[in-house]
Amino acid sequence: MQLVKWITTGLLVLPLAELAAFIVVASLVGFTTALGLVILISLLGVLVLRHTGGGAVTRLCTAAGRSEIRGVALDGPGAGTALGGILIVELKCVDRFAPTHLAQCLSYLQASGLTLALLLNFQHPKVECRRVAR
Repeated sequence: MQLVKWITTGLLVLPLAELAAFIVVASLVGFTTALGLVILISLLGVLVLRHTGGGAVTRLCTAAGRSEIRGVALDGPGAGTALGGILIVELKCVDRFAPTHLAQCLSYLQASGLTLALLLNFQHPKVECRRVAR
């Protein structure tokens, strides 16, 4: 319970510390320069996430394949989610993937402009995972 309090406090204090650091840097180099640095660092972060995203998907598939998930029921045929503008996650609860599931992921990729999707099937005790790339 003590750990939860420390984590919660850290999550609340971290944005305030970031804001304080921005104010200090802005007072030293000027607001416009500091804002430009923030935008540049954000863009670099997006590039790093896009570059390393493929490895993260592989690790996620491996981890999901090792886990035992029992009794998962999803309402409806599936749910698609775009994660951070990097990849689309399509959830299914079916006996096995059908060609229409792959076509659906490819359609989502084409419509969103993204290049990577993750198709997860929670029907069986071990999660089935398939990487779909455009």
